[in-house]
Amino acid sequence: MVQAQGMAKLGGNLRCVVVDSARDNIRSLFTEIFGATVSHPTDAMDVFSFGGSNIGFDFVAADKALNETQHREMGTWIEIAVADAAATETRLGARGMARLEVSEQDHSYFQIPDGPVFRLANPA
Repeated sequence: MVQAQGMAKLGGNLRCVVVDSARDNIRSLFTEIFGATVSHPTDAMDVFSFGGSNIGFDFVAADKALNETQHREMGTWIEIAVADAAATETRLGARGMARLEVSEQDHSYFQIPDGPVFRLANPA
């Protein structure tokens, strides 16, 4: 039996590939709702920094990205820790984002239009 040398943990960077038409919506969501700062390392990428983590979005043509259903059914789901999940959920609702119905009921889940699913969580 092989023993691990130490506990691994996820790093502070994540990358998603999404359709380019989602760019404005993703920018406003991450800056206005989550308070992230945005940088543009390339013309086709935005990187949002918040809470010691970074999430990058590569914006591509529709035929190079998962569609909304594929993101929901096969894509990676993201957890975003917020200070007040209920208040954030209210702000998302005001943007027209409906809570997704999923079997796990301890968190609120949403989907970025044409993008990945995320859940709201309290900070660790």
